[in-house]
Amino acid sequence: EPDKSYTLAMIDPVKKMRLLPYLNQPEVPMNESKIRFLHLSPDTGAIDIAVKDRDVVFPNISYKQTTDYLGIMPMTVDLEVREAGTKNIVLPMPKAQFRPNETYTIVLIGLSKEDPALQAMILKD
Repeated sequence: EPDKSYTLAMIDPVKKMRLLPYLNQPEVPMNESKIRFLHLSPDTGAIDIAVKDRDVVFPNISYKQTTDYLGIMPMTVDLEVREAGTKNIVLPMPKAQFRPNETYTIVLIGLSKEDPALQAMILKD
């Protein structure tokens, strides 16, 4: 749509490749940050995103699902990707940095059981 911003993700094997659009909402209150999470690892089950050794921030995210945005104070924080409903860490995300007046999408990419390895990418919207 005109005047809209999107994150576009290519998924699935080359023969069945698909393009998925995710609407960005880059507006953020002054001196705050916004984050959301996008699960794009096809062999990874549902996951939770949590602060290291603390509470879950985004629960039960399935493949191809994106969360709503969460407003936060700017910070550097250690996050964890966990198997949904457990304390089992799938991927640590140390020192994730979120600056004031910025909106971010954290994208889980790669594979749990094969190559390329599982990783998280932090994108500015």
